[in-house]
Amino acid sequence: MGVPYGLLDFVQGTGRGGRDGERVQSLLLATEEEVKRTLHVARPSKDEKAPLQYIEAVTCRRKIISQFLDAREDTCLAIEA
Repeated sequence: MGVPYGLLDFVQGTGRGGRDGERVQSLLLATEEEVKRTLHVARPSKDEKAPLQYIEAVTCRRKIISQFLDAREDTCLAIEA
């Protein structure tokens, strides 16, 4: 629980649930205070900024993960196809 240290750690942890090809859902619980505390890091790295982008997203979060890991813009629609 809380803001993940980095998006890579979060993706690796949540990816374990879908190893058998089954659909899975993950739930990320973070308080507003935790998000604000993370925002106040002096010089956050790309990996430290990425979880906040993921948390604050109002659209497909797969796009954020894809941009971070693969420098591509795979969307949820692309995955469903």
